[in-house]
Amino acid sequence: MSRVCFDANVLLETVLVRSGKQAADQVLHAAAGEASVSALTGHLLFHFGRRERPLEQLQVFLDEFEILALQAGDFEWAYHNVHNSDFEDALQVSVALRAGCEVFYTFDRNLYAAYKHLPNLTIKLLT
Repeated sequence: MSRVCFDANVLLETVLVRSGKQAADQVLHAAAGEASVSALTGHLLFHFGRRERPLEQLQVFLDEFEILALQAGDFEWAYHNVHNSDFEDALQVSVALRAGCEVFYTFDRNLYAAYKHLPNLTIKLLT
């Protein structure tokens, strides 16, 4: 299995029990042991998840992932490669690239369209 990175929206579909939960759960389960998220995703999970889940439960969920730190070079890449003024998307993709992830899962159609042609990272759109 290749190293996999997840966009924040994938984790939030599961934690907040949204319409994409089943698709998210399926890829999260398949990536067990190889899953990573950026520190930004971790922040977003706690920020939005705390409204519906106790922090302890969110921590247990997040412990299943390798947390990839944000580095200065990630911001540089994002500044130069941002699409549609969505800096958060560019930063997420940058972290996955730097960390050597081979696959990045998202529910975000705009992110998929903007970055699907990257040579070293396969962006997979969940529906």
